[in-house]
Amino acid sequence: MPINLNYSSKVWRLGFIKSVYYTYGGSNSVAEAIYSEYGTAGWTTSLDVPVIEWPKQNDCYWYTGKPYSMGTNYPYTFRVARVFVHMPDGSTHELRKADQVYQDTGSIDMSGTFYAVDGSRMRYDSSGALTGTLYLADGTRYIFSAGTTQYMIATETLSALTLRPGSGPTRWANDRHALAHQPATHRSGLSYAIPGVGGTNTYTLKFQELSQR
Repeated sequence: MPINLNYSSKVWRLGFIKSVYYTYGGSNSVAEAIYSEYGTAGWTTSLDVPVIEWPKQNDCYWYTGKPYSMGTNYPYTFRVARVFVHMPDGSTHELRKADQVYQDTGSIDMSGTFYAVDGSRMRYDSSGALTGTLYLADGTRYIFSAGTTQYMIATETLSALTLRPGSGPTRWANDRHALAHQPATHRSGLSYAIPGVGGTNTYTLKFQELSQR
């Protein structure tokens, strides 16, 4: 399994929270500074898993088509059935369930099949806010369920890798071996014994901090 590191200099962004009225007939936007929300100081790694981001509660549109940030106002507000997928390489993709908007009743549509609109040929079959299957163009898929993420390769479905989050280093594991992700407590060396031809092969990974200059 190859491991890649990716960096993006777009670390900061302003996130819209809501609009509030301070004067009669006028409103002001409330925003927040968000730092590296889907990475570590701009860095991502292929050992990460995709992040599924659903629309926020105030992501509504007035019936004229203009954004409306004051929440549900039935029957004048509508929503777009979509989801954003943040991939381990730092890219973000928008997937939509349909081209038409739907009537806003205060809830966000999180079930069904969502298709990429950017040519990446990704598909997300969702059964809820935290469960679903993400299909990539090469047949690879991520299965999100019960706090774990399973990574399945099209040609090796019987040796699927499963992400097991815990109190220690996050671990990718299959039926042959486990690989720790960012083992900060093993800078002196971390060894893995992997079954090989005619016996067992042992690999030692050594880690070193990057310079702070």
